[in-house]
Amino acid sequence: MLVLSAKTGLTEAVLLDNEYMTAVRTAAAGAVAARWLARQDSKRVAIIGAGEQARLQLRALTLVRDIEEAVVWAQTEAAAHVYAAEMADGLGVHCSVAPDVCRGLSNVEIAITTMPSHEPLVKASDVRPGLQITAMGSDAEHKNEVRLGLIAAARYICDRLSQTRVLAELRHGRGGERCCIRGAGRRHYWAWHRPDERRGT
Repeated sequence: MLVLSAKTGLTEAVLLDNEYMTAVRTAAAGAVAARWLARQDSKRVAIIGAGEQARLQLRALTLVRDIEEAVVWAQTEAAAHVYAAEMADGLGVHCSVAPDVCRGLSNVEIAITTMPSHEPLVKASDVRPGLQITAMGSDAEHKNEVRLGLIAAARYICDRLSQTRVLAELRHGRGGERCCIRGAGRRHYWAWHRPDERRGT
């Protein structure tokens, strides 16, 4: 990352941050999505994944919502338990481990998916009215976190449709899975609402 002078345009510094600033920016974008899309009274969040982005997303979310409880699901139970202990100690929120994605989503107001999954992890039958989802793990053509049917059944918000069609869930639509999307999208700004929800804003 380069720091450029606003006056001369010359390079002032080179930040060898190993993509840390990119990771923080992505988490900040997730928090912005939650600030404007999630219910104001949201207290519980499900985190799908237990890596760096899962940690940063939860930390950022607590800056915009008074989160009291988090539940995590990860590919390995050991990683999920390490994450839960770290977040509970660092953020002071009760953090538990879900046995599967469906049960992790069963009693929360916000969900954040951070998995580089090749197969959809979240489907329409997993969610309930009022749930806001920020999905940011599908950053390559072969990745897919959310089944397209969920997008068709919800309110979908994004910022660059052309990129979303190439890199994410919309790319994987096939057969009867078709939906009409308004707006435009990019992976770390996605968020969904069930259309019959009543927002607390």
